[in-house]
Amino acid sequence: MIYFIFTVCGLVFLTQSIEIVFESFEQISGYELFETTVRIRKYNRTTNVMNGTTFLKFEVNDTLVTSTDLWYSSLGNQQFNHYPMKLPTAGACSFIKSLRDGYESYLVDIHNLPDGNECPIQARQVRINDMVFPSDAVPPIVPKGLWKVFIICSLQGREVSRFQMVLKMNTFLSLVVVVLPAALALQVIFESVESDEGLGLFETELRVRKYNRTITVVNGTFSWNAALDDSIVVSMELFHSPLGNQQFNYYPMKIPTSGVCQFMKTIYDEYSEYLYNIVNMPPRDECPILPRKALILDKFFPSKAVPQMVPAGLWKAHVFVKDNEVLVGCFTVVVKAYNDNYF
Repeated sequence: MIYFIFTVCGLVFLTQSIEIVFESFEQISGYELFETTVRIRKYNRTTNVMNGTTFLKFEVNDTLVTSTDLWYSSLGNQQFNHYPMKLPTAGACSFIKSLRDGYESYLVDIHNLPDGNECPIQARQVRINDMVFPSDAVPPIVPKGLWKVFIICSLQGREVSRFQMVLKMNTFLSLVVVVLPAALALQVIFESVESDEGLGLFETELRVRKYNRTITVVNGTFSWNAALDDSIVVSMELFHSPLGNQQFNYYPMKIPTSGVCQFMKTIYDEYSEYLYNIVNMPPRDECPILPRKALILDKFFPSKAVPQMVPAGLWKAHVFVKDNEVLVGCFTVVVKAYNDNYF
């Protein structure tokens, strides 16, 4: 009887949640600029907390660049492998502003943190009192295990300070009853594809057209007139308009920067099932990639390749191609993400 009620009135399913606890925190280098007494201690049987003080000894601004490097141990046995995901690199002032804008509710246990609009940031003492790791700030698709995070501060390309934080991620299942007439699935469709033709290396004739009442497709050709290798680097920036009104905000998530050959290998390894209507693609292991013209025929956006936790709205992706830091290609793709009934 209970099963019948659940079937008629809603959905019953197991949902996976994550819990993250601090394992360790230490400063590895850069004692001339920072000095920290931050340590991890046991708070109760299941939770660890961060406590201590970090001293910033000198005034800093956006010339001090903060970046991260992630390493992952799936078995939790200290056998770490490099993980191709990172937070966006940012200057010190921009980093603090992003922290304030995106994670203000999680900063209640950090005292004397700079205001989001302070730049340059004055020398100060920042105190952390019994801070629990904010597990709900991490996407649920991140795999369980041990994670080692290096936080690196650089000045004019030279590393001046490094911190190491180790986190343990656990997952657990919960029974959830959702009272809905139907489940919602994320659908993504193309809105526009544009390129900067003035840079000379690439030529595109790509257009988005209506395929039916609800679907759009990309058609056209994409070509390059010189051999490409891993000295040519591909990067991406994402912007999100939650209301779909072209008011875009920078979104702190990106695909890892990589050379063109490595980028193509990743496409083949992760998304080969979605390439069936792209003709004359380079072979997976070709490097350098020779000049060619690829043909795209009625290409739908592969909605299944997008995590369901991605928020709805308009998304703008700027794809940059650089040769020795010189921009040689620039593309802009706009897509619309929305929730739709799938049964």
